[in-house]
Amino acid sequence: MGMNVIMKRGILLSVLVLAIVCLFQARTGKGDVEKKPVIMNNEPVVYLDNTDQISVQGEGIRSVTYSSGNKKVAKISQKGKITPKKKGTTTIRAKVAYQAEGQSREATLSYSLKVLGKSREYFIYLHNEPSIVGMTEAGKKLRDVYIPERYQGKKVSSIFSGAFADGSRMERLYLSDYVEDTMDSVDNAWNYPEIPSHPDRGCNQLREIHLGKKVKGFWISDKLPKLEKITVAPENQTYHIRDGVLFMGRDRLALYPAGKRDPSYTIPKGITEVGDHAFAWAKNLKQVVIPSEVKNLDESFQYSGLKEVMLPEALEYCTSAFENCLDLEKAVIPKLPHCISFYRAFDGCRNLKTVSMEELPKDFTGDNFSGCSSLEKIQFSQNVKGIVQKDDVVFDSNMETLLIYPAGKKDRRYQLPAGVKKIHKDAFSGVQHLSEVIMDQELREIGDGAFWEAKIHNVRFNHGLLKIGYISFYHTNITDLILPDSVKDIDWSAFGECRNLRSVKLPKDIEELRAPFSGCASLRTLHIPKKVKSFNGRVGLEGCSRFPESDEEGGCTSLASITVEKGNKYFTAVKGVLFNKSKTTLLAYPAAKKDKKYFVPKSVKKISGGAFVGCNNLRELTMKDKVKKCGDDYSAPFFNMGSLRKIRLSKNLEKMEGEMFARCGKLQKIRIPDKVKTIHEYTFDGCTSLKSIILGKHTRRIQEFAFRDCRSLRKLVFRKNGPNGVL
Repeated sequence: MGMNVIMKRGILLSVLVLAIVCLFQARTGKGDVEKKPVIMNNEPVVYLDNTDQISVQGEGIRSVTYSSGNKKVAKISQKGKITPKKKGTTTIRAKVAYQAEGQSREATLSYSLKVLGKSREYFIYLHNEPSIVGMTEAGKKLRDVYIPERYQGKKVSSIFSGAFADGSRMERLYLSDYVEDTMDSVDNAWNYPEIPSHPDRGCNQLREIHLGKKVKGFWISDKLPKLEKITVAPENQTYHIRDGVLFMGRDRLALYPAGKRDPSYTIPKGITEVGDHAFAWAKNLKQVVIPSEVKNLDESFQYSGLKEVMLPEALEYCTSAFENCLDLEKAVIPKLPHCISFYRAFDGCRNLKTVSMEELPKDFTGDNFSGCSSLEKIQFSQNVKGIVQKDDVVFDSNMETLLIYPAGKKDRRYQLPAGVKKIHKDAFSGVQHLSEVIMDQELREIGDGAFWEAKIHNVRFNHGLLKIGYISFYHTNITDLILPDSVKDIDWSAFGECRNLRSVKLPKDIEELRAPFSGCASLRTLHIPKKVKSFNGRVGLEGCSRFPESDEEGGCTSLASITVEKGNKYFTAVKGVLFNKSKTTLLAYPAAKKDKKYFVPKSVKKISGGAFVGCNNLRELTMKDKVKKCGDDYSAPFFNMGSLRKIRLSKNLEKMEGEMFARCGKLQKIRIPDKVKTIHEYTFDGCTSLKSIILGKHTRRIQEFAFRDCRSLRKLVFRKNGPNGVL
């Protein structure tokens, strides 16, 4: 009992002593942490066409005297305004007199300032507006990229899509306090149209990003594999950092730095949305715990290092969520009663072996496992409703619709069971081992994308088949195609990009061709049946890239001849070239036709878009003056004619569409017809041999990039009766 009294007295005495000490410190001020003055708002880099405004903050400040170590590089006023003078470095100093602890004190603060050239030397702006759309060659060499606060006196508030995508070497990116929206600026796949795209030259070295106080939209649409650190200005009201991860508001995880070294991560409770590409390329991340309330995983984990994943029950959107997660081996999919979109979720996960599902989510199709070459079977819970599995293939409960054929199933040959009337959309998408498919006689419809990118070589179609869906056999390995006469409907690009397709027999009663063979590079001839009355598309000449830097050729580059069955009321062919029946419209000139010269028949008034795309044997092309239109707003007629040296345009041609002669690398000179008022964007893009252009009398406008990469252009001739200038 005495011991307890002694302990209590000791505790009371300690508390009393502590209280006296605190009171003494409070009165003398010795308990306070001295708040020394600091320089605020200082930027380590400033551009010649910008200024910077700094200040000194702290308690008890009496006076501040500013100075610059090298006034020839930058001077500073006594109000803290920095005005750069020339490129170089200087030291900015602030001599501060202040009161602390009842005493007068002095401190000299300093930092190193680097002055670069005018911002236009490093950044490309949108039509002289303060929005950045790209970087110059000098800008791409910068390791530390500071976004200028102003351009031509206006605040730089936005950075356009792909602005830093084209080979930037930057390791650190600092967004100024005026930037509000970045618009996918650091992605490496898409660019603003003014800047050519290089998918392999993105911001692969970027390690650190700082967001200024006004950033409201920070978007990432591709890989930043080395990003380790993100910081946010304390005043930012939209974004914040938690455990090194960027969050937007209370419920959205915006970005997990892909370079973080942690092998596991638990998404905090309360988060309902994971941003697009939020975990993309996080190769060190092997395990993630996703709270059950997360609703959105669209494109969130692409190319990450995850080994297994369990989806949240509240999930609503799951488009391409785990696409190309090459280490992913196991996926657990619970009941998803609120699911709205589940599309290509595990596309390309080639090591995915185990998939467990409690039920088939709404609109769940085979495209979710496209390219999953190790997945041979989907494991469903017992007594699952609405489906039947036969030989590991998934059907509806009536065995009338084939829903999913596992992409990794090892069989080389497959025959549809009797009674199957429909192959569901994407059912065989990305199937890896299957070579031959035999259709059942009762089959009536093949759904959209049913065999998208499947590696099949041969399909035996059944008589009785009625419909072949949109892109249903896109990019397969089919070599010879015999379609039964029962087929009435072949949807857009049904056999597009079938690069090995050599021969085609179309149904005799087909009435409409909707570019079914776009990009079939081995197709040699095309015969149009008697009843065809609608011919949309460009005989499969779509797919040509707009940029000269791309190696993508596209189109039916082996097509040498087009024929039309006798009696067709809508089309005719002359020496392998396709026209409408009256020969007033030239529809398609076969890309592999061997003639060196071609004279457009005098009856022709219009040349369709894409009509001569990729015709690399033609050197000279002449059209009569009846032609008034070439191409349309969506397709250029002479794109990528690699051998074209000379062309005579109709005097009555009224308009020249964008990209009209893009990638005609041998074209040397051209005369623009008088009625053409505008030369549109990219009209002569990549015409590297073009030396001279004679403009028409009424040509009044040349749009940006009309002559991009015309490196040999030396002469631009203005007609005497034309306008005084060109805008």
